[in-house]
Amino acid sequence: MKIVTHLFIFVLFSPVHFLLNSVLQEKYNIEKINFSIVAFLSANHQLKYLEPMIYSNNEDIIYSSQVLAELPNNIKASYLQRLTEQLKHHNKWPNNFITSYWNQILLVSLPNSSKNLMQLKINLNSDRINQTKKAKEISEVLTFTQNWHRQILKDLSTGRLNLDMLIDQNSIINLSNSHDNHINYLWHKGLNFPLPKRLNFLKRNKRTVGWPNDIHKSIIKNLNFSAVLIPVNSFNEMIFCLPDIQLRQNFIDKLFFAYFDSFIWRQDSISTPLQQGFFFFHPEDAKEFILKSEELYPRSSERYGPLQLFPLRLSTAYEWIRSSRPRLQFRLIPDVKEIGNLLFKYRYYKNITFHPSQTITKNEFQGVPIYMIQPLLIEYNKKKILLRYSIVSDQYKSNIDRQFLFTSLHTAYDAWRSYRSQYLHCDLPNKPNILVYNLESYIRDCEKNFFDYCKDFTVIQNNDLVNIIKTNSSINHNRIESFYLYDIMPVLKKLTLWSKYCFWAFTTRKKPDW
Repeated sequence: MKIVTHLFIFVLFSPVHFLLNSVLQEKYNIEKINFSIVAFLSANHQLKYLEPMIYSNNEDIIYSSQVLAELPNNIKASYLQRLTEQLKHHNKWPNNFITSYWNQILLVSLPNSSKNLMQLKINLNSDRINQTKKAKEISEVLTFTQNWHRQILKDLSTGRLNLDMLIDQNSIINLSNSHDNHINYLWHKGLNFPLPKRLNFLKRNKRTVGWPNDIHKSIIKNLNFSAVLIPVNSFNEMIFCLPDIQLRQNFIDKLFFAYFDSFIWRQDSISTPLQQGFFFFHPEDAKEFILKSEELYPRSSERYGPLQLFPLRLSTAYEWIRSSRPRLQFRLIPDVKEIGNLLFKYRYYKNITFHPSQTITKNEFQGVPIYMIQPLLIEYNKKKILLRYSIVSDQYKSNIDRQFLFTSLHTAYDAWRSYRSQYLHCDLPNKPNILVYNLESYIRDCEKNFFDYCKDFTVIQNNDLVNIIKTNSSINHNRIESFYLYDIMPVLKKLTLWSKYCFWAFTTRKKPDW
């Protein structure tokens, strides 16, 4: 009933036709007509539409209102006649219904390209508008504009209006070189979902093509001896970060994204709401995340708490990153203190060099830092030998040893001191030459080109993380304690929580305050 009433008011009292009729009828002697608004957005999602406007072109020639007034009478009459027919078509109530509740055409343009569009702007300050109707008509225009803005901003924030599906680098280049400087975008509304393009629900490798191939399996094997920390609730479920707009989605929005994930999604976009999970390399950063979550969401933290840390194999984290479902991303979170020391202290050490592909600025470092001890050319028994850091007993073979990736410079130094003490006769330096790279790019390089150093490597964590892993490992060796903590307790917690829900629902009408 609400929708029908809204349609009735919209059709009978279209708020913009008064002003447009006054301008067109007086200036160009056009018969009285109505029109529905055609608006446009810039490529950076800024609303360029501030006033009602209409546009058209004549054989790919776009006229401004000033040029239109100076055209010969025969060309002007023909042009305005076609424009009149367009406006009559837009005034029909089926079209109004379609543009309000089904779809609408938007003109997507580059920033500041709106000046190239032919715009018959409505001059709200025109002296030729009847002064007795002026205030009411302007109010109606502003009301319509506010409602339209509210609708388009909602769909932009929820991801229903996804301009990234339309605009890529090639289309922007074509847009810049085109005469019109805009492209049409069909804005789907309500239950009008786009046609299916993919069958994601049938694909195992939705995010990574060919997953898992032999290279992926080899990387998983190498990462299997390392671990990260994840925040979990009392059900042993990982804590995710959700965008605020996802919590405010209505039923149609949720239905749309279920359809979108199964039939439309190709890759993640900033225009669509994303869930994020984090893998921490240092316990203090993970604990700070939990404390911040408890501070921002005290009721949820108490209800599903206690929140705690859980060690996870780095190989499992890698699998989740490469094979997560649509709009779910996982991030590796480095040791924040280590990043600060690297940016403002370690980078100036003489024995520290950076990988050519590493992105680093004055205040930024890309990815999780890893430190690789570089081979050292030494002289032993009057022979020059390339010495590689390794735990292999025979250090002087020319075979390829395991590559060690340290996530902490102090851990790398400790390992080198232990190694150096075993080979005092080699007169090794106090500090080795260190190559700094990031773990994400290292793994990505191995995926693209499977070099020899990718066949056998190990990620070495800091001592704090190692201690937590050892504590958890001792619990896992006790089968009874492990079964109680990870199998029995989560089930008991869920039963207790749902019992409280049911009891509260039968005894009070208020929302639970816990």
